[in-house]
Amino acid sequence: MKRLNILAILIIAINFASFGQIEKIKGVRFDELTKIQFPTNEVGYIIGKGGVILKSIDSGKSWTDLTNNASDLTMMKGHNKRANLKSLYFTDANTGFIVGYKLFIKTTDGGKTWTNINDVDGEDIYFPTKTVGYVSKGLKYGESYSFKTIDGGKTWTKIPCPNHPMTAVYFIDENTGFVGNYEGQIYLTENGGENWKRIKGGGSAVKSMFFTSKTNGLILSENSRSGISSIKNGEWKEVKYVELKNENGKNKVVNKYPEKLMIKYNSMNFFDDNIGYAVGQGYTTTSSKGRNIGIIVTADGGKTWFPISNEKHERTFNSVSKNGIIVGEMGIILKIDKDFITKTYQEIQSTIKNEKAEKEKKLIESKLRSITSDIERKKSLIDRLYMNNKKSLYKSGMILYSKWNNDFNSANDINQKIEIGQKNILLLDKLKELMSSNTKDLEKKLKKETNPEVIKSSLGL
Repeated sequence: MKRLNILAILIIAINFASFGQIEKIKGVRFDELTKIQFPTNEVGYIIGKGGVILKSIDSGKSWTDLTNNASDLTMMKGHNKRANLKSLYFTDANTGFIVGYKLFIKTTDGGKTWTNINDVDGEDIYFPTKTVGYVSKGLKYGESYSFKTIDGGKTWTKIPCPNHPMTAVYFIDENTGFVGNYEGQIYLTENGGENWKRIKGGGSAVKSMFFTSKTNGLILSENSRSGISSIKNGEWKEVKYVELKNENGKNKVVNKYPEKLMIKYNSMNFFDDNIGYAVGQGYTTTSSKGRNIGIIVTADGGKTWFPISNEKHERTFNSVSKNGIIVGEMGIILKIDKDFITKTYQEIQSTIKNEKAEKEKKLIESKLRSITSDIERKKSLIDRLYMNNKKSLYKSGMILYSKWNNDFNSANDINQKIEIGQKNILLLDKLKELMSSNTKDLEKKLKKETNPEVIKSSLGL
């Protein structure tokens, strides 16, 4: 069994209004939006249940309804309703593909017209290049295979897939890629799908993947018990949670790894090497269903995540784009402020640093003890000592003892106190070498010498 390293997820309660919510398209009613993608910085597409297709040409500030342009193709045979669209991928601003149940359509003019691709359907689609693309087959029962194109989607061929039908696909290049299935297993191919090797065992259905190499990446599983897993240099790591509470403008850890702080994950994406997002089923922080939070973000490439609370709503978010636009049920479209993520992450790191320093302080206090049998604390003016010159001195009399004079007082034997100098006459940089040793070594060095002048000299005073 591979060793599981724990990565902390830090949570900050942020009001839902912190997001810049995008106004819904007037006059159009959408039940649920399922997927979003921006092939360029300006042009983006959204699909949803009931055959919904939307397009933006201004980075998501406004959206145009293209649903009727494909209505004949998305209408389900034998039913008076349009099919639910599951996934999409555009190789550029105009050329794109949409998959759904028994449905696969293509556009080459930015969604103005659509054509049907027969005998191909699936759960997820990905193009590592403009010409090479893959579609994962998503039926829970039936033959396990996927589809592949090497001519930009003009023709498609079946390729075998291992065991259970696939739910997610991601390729680094045209040959090296990954598929995930309903059982939570991850498979790797290095020859364009001809052969597959399992690199991760079971769990819940894989919903999304993001890899930078064949041994480094992130996996998003549907069930909160699996959650986000990362692989670094071939070693799998599980993500755990830490809950923070904001008190007087400062964050305080109030609960480590809370079991109820979980969501049903649906989608993950990255803006760059550091900033990323994962979205899923969310509840309010006071919901009876637990402290489930529908949006979590990272600012360090997935090492540390912090969820953002949607306190006024209980919603499911289905997909998030590279530029941080989120879509979900009830036709909701939201945008995450990347500057807000960076700022919050910096605040969290500051909090972690302060908490670490506080723990270090308490640890040293517990290990350091007086080298005398009788300390007159009421006269103590020397300050407590800290490692690595991180803290200034303050009153304690823990190790050395001082009076209001500039001279050392001799200690006749080891049971008497060693008294030195005036307040703050000892500088931390002078004690750095001594503090690098453990407490017992420090005591031995001081107890061996009773001549105050020698002590002064050894301390560089």
